[in-house]
Amino acid sequence: NKLFFIQLSRNIIFLDLSCQFLKSFFCHDIGYYLNFTRRHTTENSWIGFDGYRRSEIIIGPIKREYNDLEFACSVEYQDDEEHNFYGGTTMSKPTKLRISSIQSFTSSQNEIIVGETFELTCTVIGKEVPDFRITNDGRFLDASRYNIISKSVESPNELLHLAKFKITTKVATVIQGGQNFYCSVDFGTSTPELRERITITTNYDCRKAKITVLGRQPDGQTITYKDEEGDRTATVQCPVDTADTKYSVYESTQAKKESECRKETGFYDPPYLGTCLETHAFESGRFEQVWSLSSAGGTYCTDSVQGQFSKYEMTGALTTNNSQCGPYPIVPCLQNSKCTLDVSNTGCRWDDSTKKLYVFYQVDFNDPVWKIQERKDLTNPQSGTKIKFWDCPDTLLNPKKRTISKRGKLFERMVADQDSDMVIVLDDQGKSYSTLGIGIAGFIVAAVLVGAFLYRRRYTKENPNMVVGTEQFEMTNRSVVVTNPYSL
Repeated sequence: NKLFFIQLSRNIIFLDLSCQFLKSFFCHDIGYYLNFTRRHTTENSWIGFDGYRRSEIIIGPIKREYNDLEFACSVEYQDDEEHNFYGGTTMSKPTKLRISSIQSFTSSQNEIIVGETFELTCTVIGKEVPDFRITNDGRFLDASRYNIISKSVESPNELLHLAKFKITTKVATVIQGGQNFYCSVDFGTSTPELRERITITTNYDCRKAKITVLGRQPDGQTITYKDEEGDRTATVQCPVDTADTKYSVYESTQAKKESECRKETGFYDPPYLGTCLETHAFESGRFEQVWSLSSAGGTYCTDSVQGQFSKYEMTGALTTNNSQCGPYPIVPCLQNSKCTLDVSNTGCRWDDSTKKLYVFYQVDFNDPVWKIQERKDLTNPQSGTKIKFWDCPDTLLNPKKRTISKRGKLFERMVADQDSDMVIVLDDQGKSYSTLGIGIAGFIVAAVLVGAFLYRRRYTKENPNMVVGTEQFEMTNRSVVVTNPYSL
């Protein structure tokens, strides 16, 4: 008996087993002998010219599970009294059948990133060292997508042979569902080529994907990246808040605080990152009333005027802490001591061409204010309140009343109204009035990017003896430069 080695692709093999001095002779596989499923056909024995009796066993069609199948001869000897030989039955040692086949075809990675290297290992069993090839279709390797950088073949023993291929990827194949790879093994011209297939998916490299911020970036804004199993997340990092500046990410449908690149697509979604908006704290607040006095007669708040309506007297009345005039009795933050009056930016001015008087004040907050509404609540007087600048006491502690002047009576009857920037003046008897003009309507304009806001407030009062003027609210240059609208 001996070891027989065949290729799996062959359908039928013939094993020629010979014995001598036989009465009866047959061959079988061990499984059949033990009453397992039959895998072969046994021919009748015969005696050859050399005197050996032979029995032929036909095996096939060959299957992979036949590998390591064992065969043996069962021999019954004849009695030969003349030669003092007593017959009997004996079993030969088993003979093992080995089938050439690809034992395994594996990859170091089933999913890789473009530009990376992976290793394919093809292991076969056979009597000779075969020729190994790696292909994408059983014939060729696509050189536009892959590059074999090394190949090695080794035989751990006389029957086991393995080949290792190191391959670099060039193109992503994830969209098409991956790429097939075949290990093709050729044992020679007498044996058909053997093949095994695996699928390798090449994903996009998100580390090479680009993403930018939509909008102007403040100094100190950065982008951080987090990699996880081939995916990459980009995140906007705003500068650290300071005492007078806060930062927040402005998001839209196309720009978010975070954007993710998936290895299956190779691009970021959303396509942009949001920019960090600067919100500057309000350190001061400003308020102004406009009086149209073309019909009231006279000039106000100029150096040429004498008396209480001179620039000197009016500025003094507006900056003096008293109980009747100027900002002190009407401004909320002055009343609760959350701000101080900026006397250098408090006063009045006269426009002689339009006959309009502008009375204004500015307050400096003790603590920075972040909300526009909070700034207004601290700065603006109650609706319908006028900044009084006529018939004022000298000090807070000396609020003695003066005799109300004729013009003072006129100012007492005035009410600010955003629907008009003109003045309706009544005579002193209050019997009738004449309309001198109706101005255009006021409006609100908010310009977030330049940080200037103009607000017109309306004051109304039901009074048959009413004079209509205009009150205007303005912000200082310490207003929001670029602000997040959601924080307003």
